[in-house]
Amino acid sequence: MSAITRNGKIARLPKAIRDRLNQQMRDGVPGKDLVRWLSNLNEVQDVLLQHFNAHQITEQNLSEWRQGGYQDWLAHQDRLDWIRRISDEAEDLAADAGLMPWMERVGATFEVILGKVVEQQLSKPIESPEQLQQLIELSREISRHRRLSQDAARWRLHQEERQSKQNSTLDEKIMDARQQALMHVVRRWSQGDIEKLITQSMDPEQKAKFDAWVHKLTREYLEGPPKPGFADPSDEDDGDPTESDSIRPDPASFSEAA
Repeated sequence: MSAITRNGKIARLPKAIRDRLNQQMRDGVPGKDLVRWLSNLNEVQDVLLQHFNAHQITEQNLSEWRQGGYQDWLAHQDRLDWIRRISDEAEDLAADAGLMPWMERVGATFEVILGKVVEQQLSKPIESPEQLQQLIELSREISRHRRLSQDAARWRLHQEERQSKQNSTLDEKIMDARQQALMHVVRRWSQGDIEKLITQSMDPEQKAKFDAWVHKLTREYLEGPPKPGFADPSDEDDGDPTESDSIRPDPASFSEAA
């Protein structure tokens, strides 16, 4: 329904003055006090001089405005209050959802608004086919929007899975490149440089154990790979002698290395 265009004395006043007048009427300020207040405003006198030959606003004008423009203002205030309540509910919904993406938050707000519109329409008796058609169209719009929201959620999940896979592949490539870089550095160093780097933080006892361990491994490599067979449960791994506090070679190995 299109709004009625009003062109009376009060309707011609600036919006700020009309709003203050309506607020005072809602607060129950007497008509005579409102007339006196309006007559003392320069903006009101300018409008009356320009459009009404300086004829002043009367209590009869206020009475007519109370039946017309004031009722429009009250209805507008109700709509504003309704929108504020919807906004509050939508904010609560978004807060409950945590870090909801911006578009999904807007979508949730839109669904709340549509739902409230339907709720408001259902609170009134359906008196015409047009009202029924409006409800049907609103219901279809809600269904359509929910389908779009579901599609958006599936697309976002697909993007996250794709990004996770790309990150995993990138991590593997980085680790492989780092390993190749380290092997390149090792190949460029001399044997003495490598041994010096490994043993520089060892005390004499640890260095002696490390030398014996390297000597033992060297001899094993010279003799060739061991023949396949069954492992002896009593054998223990020599461990990595380069690790701090773990350099505990088998004493028998030292006797052999000696």
